[in-house]
Amino acid sequence: MVIPLTMFAGARIACTTMGCCRGYVSKRGVYNPLYGGIRFPVQLLETVISVLILIYVFWREKKNHFVSDGRNVPIILITYGIARFFSEFLHDDIKIFGFTWMQVHCVLMIMVGVITLRIIRRSEFEELQDVAAE
Repeated sequence: MVIPLTMFAGARIACTTMGCCRGYVSKRGVYNPLYGGIRFPVQLLETVISVLILIYVFWREKKNHFVSDGRNVPIILITYGIARFFSEFLHDDIKIFGFTWMQVHCVLMIMVGVITLRIIRRSEFEELQDVAAE
């Protein structure tokens, strides 16, 4: 999950220069060659968010002495899902009932992350009970 997030952070910079993704028309921003105007650089904001999430995950790993606890992927799903859900409001995309399709995917991403964390916590709790019972 770390590698796709890293690739995504880099690819969003290309989206800014190519104009395939766009923010709303703005006086300050980046020129969008596809739509021929200045747009809010939401892609750069998403790149910064992705990099911050990666820094947090690497910090967590270092704190745990690079021993996996299985929580990094759910943490990435939850944090990126929340951040992307709100950044989608800055995209000039087709919205249905005020939401984009990506926001629906973000909600699903968050749900998968939360369910996975709950499963991990439940299995750890059961292991502790088994150890205590012995």
